[in-house]
Amino acid sequence: MLDADKTLEIDRVTVPTTLVWGDKDTLTPLSDGTTMQDKIPNVKSWNVITGAGHSPHDTHTTEVADIIEPSVKS
Repeated sequence: MLDADKTLEIDRVTVPTTLVWGDKDTLTPLSDGTTMQDKIPNVKSWNVITGAGHSPHDTHTTEVADIIEPSVKS
């Protein structure tokens, strides 16, 4: 994913960011998430959902909602 996206520009993301990743994601591996966490200057939380693949918002909806809810409320 990072190769296809604008990796060189990711450090320009300035809004508070919540990252949600599935530890079983084979399309965008966990190492890409770690890179994003390191390069985005305002990461507020980095969350890895155990057992989730590439679409944790579809397969682990409650867990994802619990993660993003504080960001939406603030």
